[in-house]
Amino acid sequence: MGTAMLHGIVKSGFVDPSQVVVSDIHGDRVTQIARELGVEATSDSVYAVQQADMVLLAIKPQSCPSVFPQIQAAVQPDDVVVSIMAGISIDQIQSELQCRRVVRAMPNTPASINLSMTVWTAAADLTNSDRDLVRSLLSTYMDMVTALSGTGPAYFYLIMESMIDAGVHLGLPRQMARELVVETMFGTVALTRATGHHPALLRERITSPGGTSAAALHACERGKLRSVLSDSVWAAYRRSLEMGQRNSNLGPGRFQRTGSASLTDDTLKTLHDLVEVQQQLVQLTNNEAENEEQETAATDDSAPTQA
Repeated sequence: MGTAMLHGIVKSGFVDPSQVVVSDIHGDRVTQIARELGVEATSDSVYAVQQADMVLLAIKPQSCPSVFPQIQAAVQPDDVVVSIMAGISIDQIQSELQCRRVVRAMPNTPASINLSMTVWTAAADLTNSDRDLVRSLLSTYMDMVTALSGTGPAYFYLIMESMIDAGVHLGLPRQMARELVVETMFGTVALTRATGHHPALLRERITSPGGTSAAALHACERGKLRSVLSDSVWAAYRRSLEMGQRNSNLGPGRFQRTGSASLTDDTLKTLHDLVEVQQQLVQLTNNEAENEEQETAATDDSAPTQA
């Protein structure tokens, strides 16, 4: 969660990457983050905290007994400490780190009402400007949570609806198709949560060479299901930004002003239109190639066979 939050904070322009120091005991992970986002990386938590005016604690709760004593002396009285750790109270953080300006935040995404938000509470010592800063920080992250989790049920409902309709098309009674799809979805989610394994690993385990799952997944890949879902998440993210009257010119196929470059809105629109035309041409080329393959296959099938 901490990594996802950092991506949102930096990519939104909320803070300059040069002002961010990231610490992680896993050297490979923190090096990759630094390479992706341009932030400073270190495995020294004390150093990272010493450089900060705001400290974001995104560690596992069970790591607190080892981490807190290390960084306690580095936390300054005026530092704002934001924690997204589950089960660790504000009082505990204040006591262990000897600081007063503490915020505890926890994402809360109730799918039943299709709403994504962050519930957060702050110690009384925070100033109004501190609260405004924290609110901006968390809302930046939650635009991404809205796109992935808050809007997420809509993606799953559409997938379920499509599978139910396919079952009816095959000849199953609609109620039976619905029950099969709902229970399949429920069981899949339950197994994913219970094992903790990555979905790709679980999918691989049930995909036999030349079997029905392999055939179905091949059709999904040919239909670019991954790209469609990714585009959907990006569209929801951009819409969330637009609703907050913020820059939504982000993500694949979008152009942004960076550095000293000065591009007019008309130029940006022209470039964006060119990218869309290019994508359409690529799709057209792919379709023509597929049609040629099908015609060749049909010709081969109809050719006479010599005895």
